[in-house]
Amino acid sequence: MLFSVMVLVSILAQAQKSTKYHTVEEGQTIYSIARLYNVSPSELQKLNPGAGDLIRVGDKLRIPDNAKAQPVVKGPGAQFVGGTTTASQPKESKCKEMYQIKKKDNLYRIALEYNLTIEEIVAVNPGLTVESKLKKGDWLCIPYSKAELKAEADRQAAARAAAEAAAKKSSKNHLNMAVVLPFKENSERGGKMVEFYQGLLMAVDSVRKKGVSVDVYAYHSGNSVADINDILGHKEMKQMDVVFGPLDGVQANILNNFCQQNKVRLVMPFATTGSYAGNNPYAFVASLSTDIANKQGAAFVSQKFKGYNMVYLNVGSGDSRGSSFIRQLTQQLEYKGESPSRLDINADDLGFVSAFSLAKNNLVVLNSSSQNALKKAIAALKTFMGNHPDYKISLLGYPEWTSFQGNILKDFYALDTYAFTTFYRNPSDARTQHFETRFKANFGNELIKTLPRYGMMGLDMGYFFLNGLSKLGDYFEERMQTLSYAPLQNKYSFVQEAAEMPYLNTAIQMVHYHPNGRIEVLNK
Repeated sequence: MLFSVMVLVSILAQAQKSTKYHTVEEGQTIYSIARLYNVSPSELQKLNPGAGDLIRVGDKLRIPDNAKAQPVVKGPGAQFVGGTTTASQPKESKCKEMYQIKKKDNLYRIALEYNLTIEEIVAVNPGLTVESKLKKGDWLCIPYSKAELKAEADRQAAARAAAEAAAKKSSKNHLNMAVVLPFKENSERGGKMVEFYQGLLMAVDSVRKKGVSVDVYAYHSGNSVADINDILGHKEMKQMDVVFGPLDGVQANILNNFCQQNKVRLVMPFATTGSYAGNNPYAFVASLSTDIANKQGAAFVSQKFKGYNMVYLNVGSGDSRGSSFIRQLTQQLEYKGESPSRLDINADDLGFVSAFSLAKNNLVVLNSSSQNALKKAIAALKTFMGNHPDYKISLLGYPEWTSFQGNILKDFYALDTYAFTTFYRNPSDARTQHFETRFKANFGNELIKTLPRYGMMGLDMGYFFLNGLSKLGDYFEERMQTLSYAPLQNKYSFVQEAAEMPYLNTAIQMVHYHPNGRIEVLNK
């Protein structure tokens, strides 16, 4: 057995010594390389199993060591001298294959065999003329025919055209945008819609500064079916890259169907349910429903506060927001094999001590999002922390809490409070202050004191879509997750739950009120 192995090793070693390698160049085939080394194609294929016609430029083929390479014609640097060719500095090969001249061969017969003209053969064999006598055993470069060269040129032209078309699809330097909202309505909501539109215009201005032209079409939507049908009769509506609106549900289905039929992106700024968008894959529902917000908030909390001791604080009768969120969070914790502590706000000091952990950070979650429940919890927790300063306690709240700040803000800081939310305007942020100054300079009035600020919403939403469409073009839906933008107030991250369904916004933010008096916004 040992002898057999040694013999096999010896044979392999001799085989390695008896072979060398040839690097495949453009246009070469197994047949032409075999001709080049005066060996048979089958011999090459035995040394290179699986090569066949699948060789590529740069591949290395094993060549028998005793094979003698024939002169290779490589571009104008080679010369045909006295029936032989000598090669100078190698250049890109124009040879389809090398042909070894046989007895009684002439250029006419060879040209006829390869469907070439004599002039085409002479052109790629420098030193060869029409009158040259061919010598048996010499080699000729057989070029690609004109038809083959044209086919290759056509292929390359088609490839370039396809690449250019893809480049055009992947970006847009001109956009058409329509806004369909009740601008002329003499009411509080009419004022909010105007402010939202003004925010959109500021987004348009930001995109234009990047060299993208934007045509804006603004339509007063009214509030009836007849009003929306009249707007959709404008021929330019079919040419829009994106439409923002409507506000009234009675118009939603009509506008949605129109955009679906004409493959126009529809952004619904104020709808909170995908039912308004039906099964339209061109629709984007920008506002989060309570269910989506709670689900995303629970996922964020379970990841952000991994390893914390979760304490569910019952402050009395809970509300739907608190009950829904705690149900979602419990599912997340159970999936990870974790379980929360439960505490009643009326428990005595021993009950509080039993619920909290000295070894871990504690996160308190209320079963209600109301301001009254929050005040009760703050009072109870401050009392406990005053008696037990060694416990590390943080408070987790709901989107509503960010509007309760006022006099409660100091307590938020003291309790190291977090609140997940669907939007957040940070008044201490320099970017917020700069935007509000610009807004007043542009439109002569301040933002309406409401939450959210509709002008900020317009800016964030408009910039997300206009900047994204200008960068990604027709690939917007496929690649929009690659977009990066730090929002002033509203964050957007759209998910399509199933093919041919609308895109739903799932982005939430986590506001952290640091004990040092600083507000931090974490985005998901």
